Amino acid sequence: MHTTKPRIIYAGTPEFAVPPLQALIAAEYNIVDIYTQPDRPAGRGRKLMPSPVKQMAMQAGITVRQPTSLNEPQELARMRALNADLMVVAAYGLLLPPAALDATRLGCINIHASLLPRWRGAAPIQRAILAGDTQTGICIMQMEAGLDTGPVYTSTALMIADDETGGSLHDRLALLGAEALISALPGILDGSLMPKPQNETLSTYATKLSKQEARIDWSNTAIEIERQVRAFNPWPVAETRLNGDLLRLWAARALEQTAPGRPGQVFATGRDGIDVVTGAGLLRITRLQAAGKRPISAFDFVNAMTWTVSCLADAKRPPKISPAGVQVRAAAARSVHAVRAEGRSLTDLIAQNAAEFDQRDAALYQALCFGTLRLLPRLDALTALLLSRSLQPGDLILKDLIAVGLYQLTSMRIPEHAVVASTVAASRTLGKARATGLVNATLRRFQRERPALLACIADDPDARWLFPHWLLTRLQAAWPDSWQTIVDACNKQAPMALRVNRLRTSRREYAALLAAQGLSARPLPVAKPEPGRLDERGTMPTFMLAPELELEHALILDQALPTHALPGYMDGLVSVQDASAQWAAALLDARVGDQVLDACAAPGGKTPTFSNAVRLGSMSPPSTSTPSA
Repeated sequence: MHTTKPRIIYAGTPEFAVPPLQALIAAEYNIVDIYTQPDRPAGRGRKLMPSPVKQMAMQAGITVRQPTSLNEPQELARMRALNADLMVVAAYGLLLPPAALDATRLGCINIHASLLPRWRGAAPIQRAILAGDTQTGICIMQMEAGLDTGPVYTSTALMIADDETGGSLHDRLALLGAEALISALPGILDGSLMPKPQNETLSTYATKLSKQEARIDWSNTAIEIERQVRAFNPWPVAETRLNGDLLRLWAARALEQTAPGRPGQVFATGRDGIDVVTGAGLLRITRLQAAGKRPISAFDFVNAMTWTVSCLADAKRPPKISPAGVQVRAAAARSVHAVRAEGRSLTDLIAQNAAEFDQRDAALYQALCFGTLRLLPRLDALTALLLSRSLQPGDLILKDLIAVGLYQLTSMRIPEHAVVASTVAASRTLGKARATGLVNATLRRFQRERPALLACIADDPDARWLFPHWLLTRLQAAWPDSWQTIVDACNKQAPMALRVNRLRTSRREYAALLAAQGLSARPLPVAKPEPGRLDERGTMPTFMLAPELELEHALILDQALPTHALPGYMDGLVSVQDASAQWAAALLDARVGDQVLDACAAPGGKTPTFSNAVRLGSMSPPSTSTPSA
């Protein structure tokens, strides 16, 4: 290699990162170091195996580094000591802290497998296929603290074929990434190629794949299931059940024709494959794999069977029902009924009942209660369509049980057979054993007729806006021109405000930690008194946001999530604190020695903010005036 070439650090791990590395080596760039993830156990023997990038580096005789983290001062110092001009990153898999991003003269560039800002995140290739995108591509982008948010040097588009799989698109994009890198590098290194910022309003996130997503829901359309099969080949591979045994689908295509039957029912088998009824259209399975067997054609699979394949997904063996799951659904139905029939407080009911379950079942119970009540107008509209007769006054709790079942079928990722079986069994727990047939028929009819039923309630104001009928009526009467804007705003999920513990980390470092998990966060602007303006009573100043100023410890998470899912939450890196409370703590300008009376409904949140300020030395010195309360 010519040492006169710019000094480059390369960071990558899987097969996707190999073609760009090969291209750099072939172009005789001066690669001074290669970073890749540590060796991992692989194969049946679970022996430690080097990553594909490490294997390529060893063949080329280039030094390889495999740290478990780039946050260690010694590793960062070693990286800076390389005096590299640029770091090139391709699917490295480790978080690059701000210090690593700044360790080279020109920073870091990333080879990203999508046309940014579409599909930022961990799985852009598969998400593009799942969404039905007709094209994707490669972006060479400048890396920054946010996840794939940096400005883009070049974008190269690639059409997605009708039969494209996750594996085939991966391989094509890896080669395209190598070409795009070699094309862009000269301009990046000499400064003649300038990056352009992304359009934030067009951004979408490609969350990490999970095995749970591989389970086929036959009530989805044939087109959706075909995309699922293609996107998840070769991992995690779409799967269903046949007689309770796992069946993996490697190839399938949606047919234009329709056929009678319930989703999952086999309509026909032949030399071309197995045709299965879906929520809309037929899906033809052409290649599949039984548990413990190798993948074979669907025709060979059918010929090898000694019995007729009649239905997928619904096991012919009775599904196993968790007794605890039945109790959870019965308790949720009782709580929903108590709230709307008796006016009880859901908070009180959850406090009373959650202790009966373990942590996992208690979380499910709470999710069922809150979710069902939140969507109750929509679920009631569906129930009215599904029930052929009115319930007797003593049986009205069945309406709430059906609502709990419908909520799971429409809004939760629980296998549908488990939802139906457990909800039906819950009717016995509620003392309504004679109604098991009614509950079963109602839920199964929804599974069969889901698209038509959802279309029927699309124009129902209560179902659409999810407001109680009496409240929606009053809003329409009071604000005839703006009521729709009001209810739309009320239905939007509020952003989640976080207070970063600056004794443990910085706002920038925590934002990078969020970004590594596909979570988008932004700073919280400072609120300050509006000069010369008071509130309606003339006693308090009004406040305005100052976008040019930001609270040093605050972040706004655009998509709320459970607190335990926040990275570092259990380690005290971050807590959830309302934006107004964080503003109040900053505006109070308390001084060391002052006495502060917190008279809000749930006091205590601002205390850690004050404590952080004292320990970090950013709180004002002691006041010479009388302590305020």
